[in-house]
Amino acid sequence: MVEDLDRLICDLETNCGGGGIQCDDKWLIRLIKAVISADRRESTIKIYKMMKRSGWRSTFEADEYVVKALSKELRRLEEESLAIEVKGALSKGNLEGLRV
Repeated sequence: MVEDLDRLICDLETNCGGGGIQCDDKWLIRLIKAVISADRRESTIKIYKMMKRSGWRSTFEADEYVVKALSKELRRLEEESLAIEVKGALSKGNLEGLRV
């Protein structure tokens, strides 16, 4: 099952031409929850990078949840610098200007 999840993330990345992901908030939240639950380090990082490349934005409430969930998971995975970047996006209200 977790290999299927990793393949899905790789397929998303490939099908988007190495760019961002275009999806609604519920889909993105479900994907993030699944990757976090499966403890998939690389897939978590890939999702964040695809979000960044797409210029992803949503309602502030969704941003807050996603940013907090990603930041917490990246910190747990010992990806401290990415966690700090993501957490910093919450104070700005968007993901614009983050380095990937």
